[in-house]
Amino acid sequence: MIGYKVIGGFMIFAGVFVGFYGIWSQIAHRKEQKRSETRRKKQKKTADAGLPDTGLRRADTTVKHRVLLEATVYGYRICYRRVKSTNELVVNGVVYDEIKAALEFYHDLTVTLDGHRIHAGLDEDDFSYIIVDGQRIAEKKRWI
Repeated sequence: MIGYKVIGGFMIFAGVFVGFYGIWSQIAHRKEQKRSETRRKKQKKTADAGLPDTGLRRADTTVKHRVLLEATVYGYRICYRRVKSTNELVVNGVVYDEIKAALEFYHDLTVTLDGHRIHAGLDEDDFSYIIVDGQRIAEKKRWI
């Protein structure tokens, strides 16, 4: 009899957990869409004004991080990495875009440098990617 109660309690807990996880992931996805739209508007204003994108900060190479993907294109050393709970797009040692998330969902980090559009992120099929000027330069399956 007690076994059925334990199984029933676990099923209730699992159902509540899955429900909250679904809601939380949708909220996180909407927040990221808003952040991406804000970043794109800022980058468009900067590009339209003819100003160079100065980036957020210098990349700290002394902190513990995991390189998710790297590529060198047009003289740019592009690094897509994870530092603690933050994914960063680093180009030539400067962090240009980032997303903070405890759990990773698909996302796209972007920057425009000298007319070259650079994207890095995680797609819906769990592939990390780097795209330069619309051409996929590198990709790697993420097994998280």
